Amino acid sequence: MKQEHALKALREGDYETAARLLEAVVQDNQYNSDVLNNAYTIALHSAGKTEELAEAAFRTGQLYERTNPGLALDYYQRAIFSGLDPNRVRGVCEFQARLTHPLHTHSSLKVRAGHIAHVVGCFLPGHAPSLYIQLMSKALAELGIRSTVFTTEWASDWFFNPPGQQSQRVEVEAETVVGPGKGDFLKRAESVATAIRDRDIDITFYHCGPTEQITVRVAAFRPTRIQINVNHATEVDADIFDGFAHLFQNGLERSRFRHRPSR
Repeated sequence: MKQEHALKALREGDYETAARLLEAVVQDNQYNSDVLNNAYTIALHSAGKTEELAEAAFRTGQLYERTNPGLALDYYQRAIFSGLDPNRVRGVCEFQARLTHPLHTHSSLKVRAGHIAHVVGCFLPGHAPSLYIQLMSKALAELGIRSTVFTTEWASDWFFNPPGQQSQRVEVEAETVVGPGKGDFLKRAESVATAIRDRDIDITFYHCGPTEQITVRVAAFRPTRIQINVNHATEVDADIFDGFAHLFQNGLERSRFRHRPSR
């Protein structure tokens, strides 16, 4: 009966009531219902309860780590998006690192730099990472280096967003490959990683922070021999990259990975 009242309140837009009732329901169910977990986080988001949402989504992600890593990343993304504290964000990034192939030994690498990949959450006019890729790809082209941009569509068909392409047309001196706009986080990331591997590229720049768990997961698949995190605001706090490009000096100073090549 309590579950029926909770879902009815959610359907009718009474998000405060829905969140209060669903909190008790998911606790009674020990967070074992995908449908109720999703409904609870939707109610919290719609009610503007960001702190509670970060807590609930993080707890749910922990429960799914072993049984459904793709769904765990989905809930972790909800938690980070809602303002999860830095220590637990690091924990999420370390979970990504545990799923990662080992880093290469740099001294043994012979890397071709004639074709560069850029991975970004979505491509939008005026979007800071998009502007940066526009400038970077143009500069690389002047050096005779080709660029291909891969988008992960990280917030499409996710949580409160419908399926479909996020990215819009952006003029750039590069081929653009738009990622799948729906599906499990792991499958979507693997699809992008496969597209990168198919182009036989050696170096990838990841223009993302920890909020974009699909984009981070592409890096965790290590589709190229050299992986570089471009830190536009918050670096990915996981030891899955070979190097870092920081857009701000304080990013370099605060990094835990200054032992890696950084600029």
